[in-house]
Amino acid sequence: NWNIYGWALLNRNLYKAVVSVGWNPFYKNKTKTVEAHLLQNLDDFYDESISLLLFGYLRQECSFKSLDELKSCIHSDIDRSKLKLEEESVPKLDDFPPSSRL
Repeated sequence: NWNIYGWALLNRNLYKAVVSVGWNPFYKNKTKTVEAHLLQNLDDFYDESISLLLFGYLRQECSFKSLDELKSCIHSDIDRSKLKLEEESVPKLDDFPPSSRL
């Protein structure tokens, strides 16, 4: 149940990403999910396979009093992730498992 930052591999291209792992208590989800937000404007890639290479921890999952509070926290996570990922080396395709490099 946490928010983390890292890299996403989508169609053999690397993108910075913020990732939420948990139940999303604001929406009262019943199942645990992994949601990746790629930090670049892309066309719809729904139903595409992506691989994630996770680098660091941002914060624990929590619930919010309002949608505006949730959105504010998401924007903060994005800003912090961008800064953290500037400090990291860009991974190479070989850093991802072979099965994810299709």
